[in-house]
Amino acid sequence: MSRIRSDKSPTRKITIHLDDDLIFQLDQWQNSFGLDSRGLAALAALKAGLSAVPLDTAIFEISQASVKEHRKFFIEALIRFFEDQAAMLKGQRV
Repeated sequence: MSRIRSDKSPTRKITIHLDDDLIFQLDQWQNSFGLDSRGLAALAALKAGLSAVPLDTAIFEISQASVKEHRKFFIEALIRFFEDQAAMLKGQRV
């Protein structure tokens, strides 16, 4: 098997069919930890399940995803604030 990568992306997509109970649990994880998507919650659960120390890995992955979401939120808020300030100082405030 060749290990040479082509110009394809190094990430892959998979489809997992879940029953209603697992979907509900995944949604609870997503909402409880403030994650943006089910994909992030599923990725954290998958990495935790494959780890030698599942609880520590789950906590780490959820924390990393939450921090990314908070950074995104605060950066967008700062951008809006400074755009508003610049518009007000230029006399173009709407």
